[in-house]
Amino acid sequence: MEEEFFSAEEPELGGHDFVFVDELSVGQICPICLLAMCNPVQTVCGHRFCESCLLGTFREGVGRVCPQDRTSIPEDGGELENIGRSKIVTKLNASCGDDDVRHYFRDVAWERDILSLRVKCKKSARGCDWIEMLRYYEDHVQLCEYEDVFCDDCNEELQRRSLNKHQTAECHNRIVQCEHCAVEFAFRLTESHEDECLRWPLDCPQECGVLGIPREEVESHVMDDCIMTLVPCPYEKAGCNFYDKRNNLNAHVAASCEEHLRKTWSKLLQTTERVNELEQVELHMQADIDSVKKSLEEAKGDVEQLKLSEAERKLENLQLKKDVLELQKKLKELHRVFKRREVSDSDTEKDLTNEETTKSKGQCKSDYCTSLSYRDLSYSKQGRGKRALGKVPSPH
Repeated sequence: MEEEFFSAEEPELGGHDFVFVDELSVGQICPICLLAMCNPVQTVCGHRFCESCLLGTFREGVGRVCPQDRTSIPEDGGELENIGRSKIVTKLNASCGDDDVRHYFRDVAWERDILSLRVKCKKSARGCDWIEMLRYYEDHVQLCEYEDVFCDDCNEELQRRSLNKHQTAECHNRIVQCEHCAVEFAFRLTESHEDECLRWPLDCPQECGVLGIPREEVESHVMDDCIMTLVPCPYEKAGCNFYDKRNNLNAHVAASCEEHLRKTWSKLLQTTERVNELEQVELHMQADIDSVKKSLEEAKGDVEQLKLSEAERKLENLQLKKDVLELQKKLKELHRVFKRREVSDSDTEKDLTNEETTKSKGQCKSDYCTSLSYRDLSYSKQGRGKRALGKVPSPH
């Protein structure tokens, strides 16, 4: 309940500077600032002042005396205990001593009376007709249409009643939407957007009279529709050399029907002749293609035959390798047989020699002859063995 007494806007220094509709009594006016008291306090001698005004006198070095009658305010509180009060002031300026809190007290009843007086809005000169008790002024300030506020987008200061119009129609940072392409951007970028918008309406650059063409369609208009564009005759490929504005084309076509027909017929004959030539070329090319195909088929057959012959040669080579291995095996076997026979013949010859030496000298001639015959026999065998080896291929 006590908070409602302090709801009015409190100045940093001095009293309430308002135009009061209800009359202020002399006792409700601060004798220091001569305004309606704000946060009135009462000294021990019974005089009332704005709290900030009283503290101001203390800071100015006047001393702890009542500004109105110079009554000393004792540090122990004086007659404070004999004066009825409802609240002791506990928050003072840092320049005042802690003992100052015992020299005066907040006069809540006096403050309630002042806050109940009706006042005009401080912006009444601008046209605000608000009149209400002072205690409600702070709430009114938050809604007053004539109070100064700042635009959140551009920080411009203006009256609250003009803020909506400013934000929707005047602020250069307001967000707007292009009516042609629906893109949103800050209003200050409008000129830049107009230079880039693909749907921005433009007049025909060739001044044909067509207006409001979207920027992205201007090129197609010039190429396909603009009557000022230079175009060739539809019969250009037939040999017509017309090249003029599109609006003259229809008249040219109408006036040149016979010429166009003649040029077209001539072009048709040339085309027919060329087609016939190409048909002959095609026939020759087809014959060449068939010949190449036939050659390819023959080559393919030769390749297959070569592949088959190669396979047969591989088989023959394998068989020859097997035969060679077999012959080499037989040759080795013959070598072993020959070695064994040679050793056997050598042993026989030794035995015969020993027998010859044990016989009598009288029989030497006959024995000698016998030995020669055996030797001839041995040489004969060796000769047959060598001839047999000469017929067998070498293993290497």
